Amino acid sequence: MKALPMPAALTTPEAFISHWQKAEANERANSQSFLIGLAHILGVPAPSNNHADGYSFEFPVKVPGGSSTNFIDLHIPTAPLPPCAVRCCRNC
Repeated sequence: MKALPMPAALTTPEAFISHWQKAEANERANSQSFLIGLAHILGVPAPSNNHADGYSFEFPVKVPGGSSTNFIDLHIPTAPLPPCAVRCCRNC
């Protein structure tokens, strides 16, 4: 699946910041759009839609010592997981 292009109005850091300062919806509603836009502004690839690629949204992680699975909002395989992610806390 090919990513949709960033709207022309949000291609500068200033426009991006101005746009997101006005956001009223909660984190779950905006996080993926925000992170895709941030990747675009930074000139890096957007996250994949395939967990096998490692760089993806809602990456599954097993709870240490348990059988349940939690999810990391955005997993970047070269970045170490913060201790709170290992404890499966979503509020670092």
